[in-house]
Amino acid sequence: MNDKPPLNDEEMIEAKVRYVTFRSSDSDFAICSMDRLDRKEAITALGPLKHFHPGDRLSLLGRFDTHGKYGLQFRVHMASAIAPKDEEAIREYLINAKIKGIGPRRVDKLLDHFGDQTLVVIAQEPEKLKDLPGFGEGEIKALQQLVQDQTQRQEVMLFLYELKLSAVLAARIWATYQERSRSLIEENPYLLIDDIDFYTFEIADAVAQRLGWKGDRIERSEAALHHHLTRAYEEGHVCLPKEVLLSVTAQQIASKERAERALDLQCKAGDLCERSYQEQIFVYRSDMNDLEQEIAQKIEVRVKQKSKKLSYDLAEIEADCEIKLAEAQAQALEQASQKSMLLLTGGPGTGKTTTVKALLSMFEHHDLNVQLAAPTGRAAKRLSETTGEEAKTIHRLLDYQPQEESFRRGADHPLECDVVLIDEMSMVDIFLFAALMRALPKKARLILVGDANQLPSVGPGRIYHDLLVSEQVPKVTLDQIFRQAQESQIILNAYNILNGLPLVSAPMEPLPDFFEISARNSEHAAQLIQQLVKERIPDRFEIKPKDIQIITPMYRGHCGADQLNIKLQALLNSKGKAVKAQSNLRVGDRVMQLKNFYDKDVYNGDMGIIITRYDGGAVVDFGGRIVNYTKENMHMLTLAYACSIHKSQGSEYPAVIIPVVEEHWSMLQRDLLYTAVTRGQRLVILVTTPQALYRAVMNQASHQRYTLLGARLAKLIHKVAL
Repeated sequence: MNDKPPLNDEEMIEAKVRYVTFRSSDSDFAICSMDRLDRKEAITALGPLKHFHPGDRLSLLGRFDTHGKYGLQFRVHMASAIAPKDEEAIREYLINAKIKGIGPRRVDKLLDHFGDQTLVVIAQEPEKLKDLPGFGEGEIKALQQLVQDQTQRQEVMLFLYELKLSAVLAARIWATYQERSRSLIEENPYLLIDDIDFYTFEIADAVAQRLGWKGDRIERSEAALHHHLTRAYEEGHVCLPKEVLLSVTAQQIASKERAERALDLQCKAGDLCERSYQEQIFVYRSDMNDLEQEIAQKIEVRVKQKSKKLSYDLAEIEADCEIKLAEAQAQALEQASQKSMLLLTGGPGTGKTTTVKALLSMFEHHDLNVQLAAPTGRAAKRLSETTGEEAKTIHRLLDYQPQEESFRRGADHPLECDVVLIDEMSMVDIFLFAALMRALPKKARLILVGDANQLPSVGPGRIYHDLLVSEQVPKVTLDQIFRQAQESQIILNAYNILNGLPLVSAPMEPLPDFFEISARNSEHAAQLIQQLVKERIPDRFEIKPKDIQIITPMYRGHCGADQLNIKLQALLNSKGKAVKAQSNLRVGDRVMQLKNFYDKDVYNGDMGIIITRYDGGAVVDFGGRIVNYTKENMHMLTLAYACSIHKSQGSEYPAVIIPVVEEHWSMLQRDLLYTAVTRGQRLVILVTTPQALYRAVMNQASHQRYTLLGARLAKLIHKVAL
């Protein structure tokens, strides 16, 4: 949910407020019409602008974006007032400051006497103002304070530059702390880490050294603890074993004793906390501990509450869906008819989609309002296609407001429905699941569908896995592979991967759907992939290049997504017209959305084709949904002939090629390969070296995540006495 833009996507501009079109009543958010000072053009700016007024000249840090309804906007992350330089600007500045007793006529008197030096006189020789009629001690002090604020900003910015901080970071710091910036950073440069985006521990450490701090300061030790916990969250953990946290912190600050003392102080202050499970102590940031506990409590309440039993006729549902349900599928119907929460899990070919259709038939018979959702736009689209019903992203279901970075739906404004069914549940992290649980109506049924063997969420947590293994939530496991699925070598090999067995590629009628092709090395593998896409697959399987997706473990290397995209673009779309001179994107390219674009209903990982260009921007066809991109938001797109396995999760493609080579050694893991193989519908080809494939199949100690949600549900976790 916290979707922060990369630092180099932002720019700093200067603009003057023309008028304010909207001010929030409960936040700093406002929308303003402005004139850019470096160009003769009007812009709409939105962000933390509530306290500014018409005529104010501002330094704005942010990025240009395009709203589907309102057009080009500048989304402001930080804003601060700037001092004017010429007489006209000084006049407007002083008038709009609205200092009591100083209106337009008195401002004109100042300018008549001091001209463009008016602000310098106010700051350095304020006694000269006493010679002008109407300027008493109160008015002079107010003018001094106004100018002093601008002088302070310039002094603080110079101080921050001397500490070797970038202009963007310096602007962020000033906009956050204003005149307190210098004193705060001198008091403790590490405190800024939590408040300032992209101000990392390493940057704080460098600042501390330039300020003359010694390495044994307790503030540094405490910051190192938080730094390693934050890195753990980025890797998917919700907490860390105490010994692990102390070990990595001690390595960084060269003292285990100081690390232990810092942890003790942080726990006593309430910033961190310890929890015990199976004779091991785990350390949480307190907000993460509260979030995990909140989820456990809400699940416990939901599981214990009684739901009205729904009657159904199994034969009637089978006839309605034109299916014959297996025993486990019928059990899922029975459980969903009487439970308020149900986990439905199974691998490929076990009939999850069929079971979901049967569930929807039962709910429809009782005229229940069912909401279908999935974590990504791709997964939601696939759920809609397989069920014939509307499906949304979870963000859209909960009415996410990107400007406020919050959900409209929650405890005070819950969803209006009887059933919520979430697909691809393994992709849901702790933050999104907590938001979903808050928005659920008390009496609504919750059905969570997924494959426990898929990769876990990108964000922290392992929610679906923890729920499944907790044995506290009703669940149905679909483990029967149906005959049609048994005839697919894709599905057979997916299960062989899970069980660490050799892969098979036997003759099939009319054609096999799974192949292993040996490569001498990574460079040779990249050449084979190009041949497969351009000639061999289209000629033999009549699958067009546009329906072939390369899925790779990493971005780097000969078989990484970055280089493969360049080679495949040259191979498949060399004559496409460049979108703009500086761009590597061309008309006809397959592209991927890199971040959620809520205004356009396009989401991270969605794939489309550039169908035309205009004025440095492009028009992209996302499977029938046409989206316009201006030059300011083209950074949201990247080439997608090849993509990472993580980015492919939740999608399926007619044909998939997967390089499995030594250059990706650290990422060759069983669950990663399983996820990649299960993305293919008609054809999967592994381009491999034997040693790399063996490692990928046998290496199962991957994606371990430290969470205690399952233990909380079983009430096996204990608070550690301090």
